[in-house]
Amino acid sequence: MLEHIGSYLLHRQEVAEALGSYRQAIDVAGSVLNLERLANIYHGLGSGCLRVGESRQALDYFDRAVHFSRTAHDVRGEVSPNLARLENDFGDLLIRTGRWDRGEEMITAALEHFADSGVEAGRSYALLSMGDLRARQEKVDEALRWTREAIELAERLGETVSLALGYQQLGELSAARGDEQQFESSFGRAFRILAELPERRAECLTRYRRIRDARTERTEQQLSS
Repeated sequence: MLEHIGSYLLHRQEVAEALGSYRQAIDVAGSVLNLERLANIYHGLGSGCLRVGESRQALDYFDRAVHFSRTAHDVRGEVSPNLARLENDFGDLLIRTGRWDRGEEMITAALEHFADSGVEAGRSYALLSMGDLRARQEKVDEALRWTREAIELAERLGETVSLALGYQQLGELSAARGDEQQFESSFGRAFRILAELPERRAECLTRYRRIRDARTERTEQQLSS
């Protein structure tokens, strides 16, 4: 119950209250050991810490979440798509904090566990994470391949948020290649997809402006040099 309350509060952006609920859930779970439940609680704690800028603590919580979920997987002897999702979230944060090698290990494991479980829902996020890693490694062609695969899967499954994120990532990659038309059309598609999700649309707009302004600054520097 406390875990569900924490998830609800986190969804409402009431992060401090969500963290408190998750911590109470840890106390309860300590006496009634359920590895998968602990994994979800620690994942919630990590997500909350990430939203308040505590990346180091979030990494620790995500690490614990993956550890508990993998242990539960070993005990049950069956693959859980939840484990794949936890691995992807951990890997995504590792990549964004510069720990590329371990991040790639996590994303690769997530993709393998999605395949082993036979579950496609949520797999597009792992594909996007791998595309993001390849972009950071300046392997643009590979990044585009992963991103387009994610868009295709998200479109087929009707996953609105991951589809919009895919078009944003495609737009960012297009900007890096100097393809202004593809940059604008990709973000235009993302804006349309998120028309009824104002918070997500605001995040998309912030990303669009950041990339556009960086591109304008580079152009101005080239003209002045």
